[in-house]
Amino acid sequence: MARKQKQVGGKREGAGRKPGRHGAKVTLATRISEDVKAFLESTGNASQTVDETVRKTKAFREWLKARK
Repeated sequence: MARKQKQVGGKREGAGRKPGRHGAKVTLATRISEDVKAFLESTGNASQTVDETVRKTKAFREWLKARK
């Protein structure tokens, strides 16, 4: 018997959770050292830690400004 897939966003147009203020998240696979992995795991939310840390860098802010 086939399992019915759970609907998260509803059937009507525009229903569901909207992306955050920085847009939708994408999955990224990358290689990091073991100590960085251990640190990220200790933070409780690795993706949020990486996102916030990168956004605080001067290089990212300059890149973002040049992109607009």
